[in-house]
Amino acid sequence: MAWPKGKPRPPGAGRALGTPNKDKANLLELCDKHGLNVFEAMIMATMTEGNPDKYFHKLSELAQYLYPKRRATDLNIQEMSNKDLADEVRNRIQAAKIVNG
Repeated sequence: MAWPKGKPRPPGAGRALGTPNKDKANLLELCDKHGLNVFEAMIMATMTEGNPDKYFHKLSELAQYLYPKRRATDLNIQEMSNKDLADEVRNRIQAAKIVNG
């Protein structure tokens, strides 16, 4: 049932942060079934002799569907105290653990 237009959703409604959607879950399950670790395969492709470019390109295309793209973060540490900086680093590490499982 659709949520009524204009009515705010209660806090905590919706999918939890880091929960994969159905398509992504199916793709992750398929990779697990066949024992494919995309980043490990990309590393191995770069280490092989010959021309691994085509294989590497296909793996990089697949990786964007499995893992979120990293964003650059701007952190001006010159204006922060050591305690504030430590808290910020701790918070970002905790957020990354939640998102990446």
